[in-house]
Amino acid sequence: MDKLRDIARLIKKKKFKTLNTFFDKPIHETNTQKLFEGVIEEKYKTDSQASFDIFGAKVPDERYRKLKSNVKEQMLDTLMNLDISVGASERLKATYKCEKSLFIAKMLSKNGSYLASYDILKRNISLAKTYKMTSVILNCLEIFLNYYSITGDKKKILETFKEINFFKEVYFAELQANEYFHTISIKFINSKSLKPNLAEEANKYSEEISKNLKKFKRYNSLVLNTIYFKIKSASFEVKGDFGKALAVYNQAEKYFLRNEKIISPFLVTQFLLSKLNCYVFLQDYKNGMYVGERIAQLLPNSSLNYIFFLFDYFLLTVQSKKLTHSLKILEEINSHEKFEIFFEEEREILIILYHYLIFALLTDKDESLVKKGIKLREELDVSLQIEKIKNLTQDKKGLNVAILIIKLLFCLLDKDYSKAMDKIENLRQYAFRYLRKNDYFRMDCFIRMLILIDSGDFDFQVVEAKGEQLLKKLKGFRTSSSNSFLNWEIIPYEELWKKTIELLKKNKSSSMS
Repeated sequence: MDKLRDIARLIKKKKFKTLNTFFDKPIHETNTQKLFEGVIEEKYKTDSQASFDIFGAKVPDERYRKLKSNVKEQMLDTLMNLDISVGASERLKATYKCEKSLFIAKMLSKNGSYLASYDILKRNISLAKTYKMTSVILNCLEIFLNYYSITGDKKKILETFKEINFFKEVYFAELQANEYFHTISIKFINSKSLKPNLAEEANKYSEEISKNLKKFKRYNSLVLNTIYFKIKSASFEVKGDFGKALAVYNQAEKYFLRNEKIISPFLVTQFLLSKLNCYVFLQDYKNGMYVGERIAQLLPNSSLNYIFFLFDYFLLTVQSKKLTHSLKILEEINSHEKFEIFFEEEREILIILYHYLIFALLTDKDESLVKKGIKLREELDVSLQIEKIKNLTQDKKGLNVAILIIKLLFCLLDKDYSKAMDKIENLRQYAFRYLRKNDYFRMDCFIRMLILIDSGDFDFQVVEAKGEQLLKKLKGFRTSSSNSFLNWEIIPYEELWKKTIELLKKNKSSSMS
């Protein structure tokens, strides 16, 4: 009863203003309600649309800005009344409960209701320790100090300081690990090409995190474990060693299983997406499809990560020649409500993927697929679309190579040998300027094979014979090394070479008839 009376004193003492929410609709529609419902129902896409509908003014003025501010404030008040943990994972439920309880405890202690605050935090810190929420633990301990100071419990004060010092070290280590991870991520994701020079830096970071994991073993920090797995796998991925990266992801999965209760499905999905990416690199279609099916079950299709998943899933399907499925995936990406808003660079990637899919369709032996390719090429006006690409042409060792290659292949498809010679010369110069043979062996090898088309005078027999040794090297590098190739082969070079020879053969036959 003392705790209830403590809270009651605060309620009685203070004059509270109730939260203004959207749960209770007014009898008559107000502008506030109109703007809120227009946003919720996606009636308004821009401020100009909303302003014109409500006030008849195409240019938002002071009235609209004030209304928008009020609606935002009321929407935030409404959120305070929502229980977002309903139907959520156990981790999200725990997070919601901890953060909510911490907020209430802080308000109680700041207004003198220390007993009630202490009672809430005793349960809260236990839950936070179970789910490894280090920042929540530190906040709870800080409020405990104030309570023990008031009650004069010297022993508890000393014990609390000891705990604070331990968790301060853990929290600093977690922040530092986050900094390391983002340092590696920023350097790697700015290009789709491999970054072998980052391996040493990533290794150094993972070793430091490993030392901290041993140092704070009794706590078993979720953040440190998660980031360790991310950086350790990155140390292999940046140099193209996807087999070893997969071993790290498998190790992470075992950790997740041992700590299943505190792991969110979102975190599991993140690692599965990375695992799928490795299978795409390794062209392991069987395992890739299995992981893809697991992701599809876990990942809401409304999420941004779902779009990234679809990109990798497309690569698996197109490389396993499930072209009808590939087309459906690209259509799903293109029609996704969030794709146009959040994915500027990926919109350019989509153009490239469509190009490769159309080429695969047009060169397939199934006539129904060829017809789909012809229709798709006409609808998309691919030659115009690919010339509009700007950002990805700066990725000199990644996607820009894929662009140059597909442009050449379309020239062969159209029997435009004059343009094809220009594209081959572009590739020759490009390889000389930007590609180091040892780091980009398969890419360099395939470009040298394509150059043979010109020197072989577009004769399929001559070109095929001249390219035989290079083809063996290309295939050999795949089987003898895990540093095999860039993700952006899209269609494996062996398959592209086979289609190129078939095209040259078909073109020669048609010219003779």
